[in-house]
Amino acid sequence: MTYPFDKPTTKQVKYAEYLQSFLRKDDNLSKMSKKELSDYINSIKPDAEFVIDELQAHTDIFW
Repeated sequence: MTYPFDKPTTKQVKYAEYLQSFLRKDDNLSKMSKKELSDYINSIKPDAEFVIDELQAHTDIFW
């Protein structure tokens, strides 16, 4: 059973979805607890930041 205080915040879910969008991951976030989602964000964040940096580097060339 998931207690209300253990549910992730809307901000956490949206941030995880944002990071997922760069990695083409579709893990189900709705079944994760707050701790699980926090750990998940920490695990995918470095890869997502790398992709974001690469994309920004390519767009900076054109602007």
